Amino acid sequence: MRPLRLLSVLSGLLPALLSAQSLSYAWPDLGPDPCDQWIGCEAGCSACNTPRGSTSWFTGTGASWIGITACPHAKGDGDATVLTTGWTAMPGDGMVAIGLVALEPVQVDSIFIGHAGTEDGCERLQVRFGINSGLPQTVVRDEAIAGDAQYTVITDAGCIAPGESGIGIAEIVLQAYGGGDGWWLDDVRVVTSPCLSTGIDAVAAPAAQDPRPVRDLLGRPVGRYAAQGIYLDARGGRVVVLH
Repeated sequence: MRPLRLLSVLSGLLPALLSAQSLSYAWPDLGPDPCDQWIGCEAGCSACNTPRGSTSWFTGTGASWIGITACPHAKGDGDATVLTTGWTAMPGDGMVAIGLVALEPVQVDSIFIGHAGTEDGCERLQVRFGINSGLPQTVVRDEAIAGDAQYTVITDAGCIAPGESGIGIAEIVLQAYGGGDGWWLDDVRVVTSPCLSTGIDAVAAPAAQDPRPVRDLLGRPVGRYAAQGIYLDARGGRVVVLH
């Protein structure tokens, strides 16, 4: 890409970069001050279940560990990774549910789910996402769980717009299944920006997602430890901010 063209692209993306917000679940041992909710176990440690990055107009609820056991383990960097057990051969009643609440319209640009398998553990991860619905049924990703750390990335998930009540809600549901009974959840990040004005009252989350990896402006695949910057989804049309 020629320098002048690259500068033009960066100039066009700068407003979206500056207005983007990232809501992060990393289960720190100190957590936001004050931390509204804690999880812990005898075999691991205590960790804050409250997300970082909340604002007065966009926040997330504490993760709900429904029908499964969650045990956080310190990573040595102040955050924890959560060992979950109690999963079944097929997606059932067990799940991790994360609620999002918006008082102003926000576009969910990206959802990053950092996770890893365990020895003889679960084989697949199913992700459901829905706007203005509880325990949504729309599956936006179903993929194999690797033994090593990996990121599952959902892009262009839709616009959360407040309704007549003045509140817009969305929910992320994670379900590991198949094989054995163990799955590590490392972190969940939700990257948002202001919704574009389309004249449409509601934008539904797409049922299918492009499986190709997120790339930087030079076309190189972005790994889970990428530095903060400007990135594009597989179709080259959506700004993603990592940090």
